[in-house]
Amino acid sequence: MKLHHVGIVVDSIKLYEPIFNNLLQINNVSVPFHDEIQKVNVTFLNVGNSYIELIEPAEKKTPITSFLEKNGSGIHHLGFEVENLNEEINKMEKHGAIVVCKPVLGFENRQISFLFNDSLPVKLIELFSLPK
Repeated sequence: MKLHHVGIVVDSIKLYEPIFNNLLQINNVSVPFHDEIQKVNVTFLNVGNSYIELIEPAEKKTPITSFLEKNGSGIHHLGFEVENLNEEINKMEKHGAIVVCKPVLGFENRQISFLFNDSLPVKLIELFSLPK
């Protein structure tokens, strides 16, 4: 398991991307893309060995808009790259995690899954397969 990114919900990628870039002097930024399944727009900011994922809602009623309304902009999840997605999901479930999104096709055509664990300060963990 390898930390890949910290997912941060924002109301506007266009507003926050330059702030992160200037503050952290980031040079490598992915082109923003639309994730149809999750109904969000996403961009990845490369910060060395991992990324900051900026996530904005693409529609009025999504889990991300609910997060923004309840919490404002902020850390949403930690994303981990894993060799065997189903095996890691099973391990986390044995330790009390609840699957909130079964494996679906996500960014870079990877299988992704979200798990909730109330015992962690960051409640949501994203697990996803290695790139093909």
